[in-house]
Amino acid sequence: MSYIKQEEDRQIALLKEQADWFDRDPGGGIYRKHAYPHLLLDQEHNLWKGLRSDAVRYFKLNKIKWHTHAHNLKSSQVACVNHLMGIRKNKDLILKMLNACSPKTEFVDLLTLPYEAETYIGFEVVSGADWLNEGKLKRGSNCTSLDALIYALDAEGKKWLIPVEWKYTEHYYMQDKGAEAGGKGETRHARYDALIQHSKFLCPQTKAVGSIYYQEPFYQLMRQTLWAEQIIRQTFAQVKPELQAEFDTKEQFQADAVLHLHIIPRANKYIVPTKFSKEPIEKLWRGQLINPESYQVIDPKDLFAPIAKDLGRHWMTYLEARYW
Repeated sequence: MSYIKQEEDRQIALLKEQADWFDRDPGGGIYRKHAYPHLLLDQEHNLWKGLRSDAVRYFKLNKIKWHTHAHNLKSSQVACVNHLMGIRKNKDLILKMLNACSPKTEFVDLLTLPYEAETYIGFEVVSGADWLNEGKLKRGSNCTSLDALIYALDAEGKKWLIPVEWKYTEHYYMQDKGAEAGGKGETRHARYDALIQHSKFLCPQTKAVGSIYYQEPFYQLMRQTLWAEQIIRQTFAQVKPELQAEFDTKEQFQADAVLHLHIIPRANKYIVPTKFSKEPIEKLWRGQLINPESYQVIDPKDLFAPIAKDLGRHWMTYLEARYW
């Protein structure tokens, strides 16, 4: 049985066995005029009750667009929110989790996001300036938007961007995003090729056409890496006269380093297309980076292991049953 089918069956079973978790939503939600048992009638029922109202309020307050498939029990966006929303204001727990992820760096403090108050984890985060030539930036929609972001300070006083890309049952086939019809492929190359070739974070490609950078899930990682790099470059631009032309006052983030966390269930072996599947995704993507240690793949259960005992029993029971 494939991982995606296994998880679909698990979620459908939970919908019946733990009906109160989902406010007795019977499933049978509609997608393209067809009803499916793993789609909820109300997408809010996909969120754990202990954080549901906070999550809904947060997305509304920050004008964040929920993904089209937020009513899908296999939604990775919802999985991310169900894990991280409940600790977003708890500095001690987040630091404990981060330091377990990155033993070579000691994180000592967290910074609130520039345009959000009282939160140390932001969701569907975009930059203040359009560093990737994407036009209008709207959180969660049609631009490079991070599933989650943590903004941290290490023991040396360096500011870190910690983008979090969250996956659940995603599986990708070979599809060159740079060759997509209708002008979409050309638009992507126009946006990103020059940034890739001049990048100090990504290894340059001899040719853009057919590049791993335009294959999912690497296409997402490429854009997120460039996103972090441009913010770090603009931070240095503020203090180096020769880079002043690159400075954009619309950007509120400042950073010296990046740690890119990719949360993927260990059992999901289908995350990369067959062409690349001979090697783990972590090894594949690290091979594209100037600093391989800036990227880590972590299973969601392992991510939460250092803080599991500090969280409520009901929440942990929920996460374990749904995702671990």
